[in-house]
Amino acid sequence: MTEFNSGWLISGPADSLDSQLLEEIIATFREQMGLSSNCYASLVVCSADQMRSLNLRYRGTDATTDVLSFPADRESGIFREDESGSIYLGEILVDINYILSQSNSTDINKEIIPVLVHGLLHLLGFDHLSSSQQIKMRELENKIIAKIRTV
Repeated sequence: MTEFNSGWLISGPADSLDSQLLEEIIATFREQMGLSSNCYASLVVCSADQMRSLNLRYRGTDATTDVLSFPADRESGIFREDESGSIYLGEILVDINYILSQSNSTDINKEIIPVLVHGLLHLLGFDHLSSSQQIKMRELENKIIAKIRTV
């Protein structure tokens, strides 16, 4: 099932995710990153098998992971508006079961916040391959997460 939720195009079994929280995550992200309110991203909830297959195909790692991000086509970091005037940032894939298995919590709505912020930063071109990139990305994640309500 696919639905559009003011900032997210959602696919997969996302019933356990709080739609108001998802809206708050993308709205806070847009505000903190200086993006217009017409930016949106796709959120795909995957199984462990799907995530493992995609991780192997695109990153060469034969294991599942919490999040994969696929930025939309863009030139020199400039996103283009689509025919409706909206700006598509790209696609974020998450494995909810893996996210929960890596935490001490059973509350996916609490655990999804840093995962989605991390994925959204990747859509804007941020990475953590070097220590300086990792520090910058972590600082941005912490800044954005601090502005999002706790569940």
